[in-house]
Amino acid sequence: MRELFRLIDWIMTLPEDLDEAWRTEIYEFEEEQKMPYITSIERLALKRGREEGLEKGRAEGILEGIEWDLESKFGSSGRKLLPRARALGSVAALRRFARFLKSAKNIEQVRSRLGE
Repeated sequence: MRELFRLIDWIMTLPEDLDEAWRTEIYEFEEEQKMPYITSIERLALKRGREEGLEKGRAEGILEGIEWDLESKFGSSGRKLLPRARALGSVAALRRFARFLKSAKNIEQVRSRLGE
């Protein structure tokens, strides 16, 4: 619709009072629509952005749990391993590590799992 309005605006030169009425009409139309038209590419980008945001949020939530477990079970030695845990990257890898961490008996097991 915006492109159509641009074309009409480019083709037509209106007297000032009609031009103002035209702008008002367009503004009201856009307000009624509540959202301008979004192309399929824009919709795909929005979907991808939402998915990436959800993935990042999940990872951060899991990392908070890992941080808590490392610190509560192993103190400052455990906290020092958090950067290695962050490097695991994917949500699936973080979940596996979090599950492992629940049953880890000592810091050496955790270090070994993280490849230290």
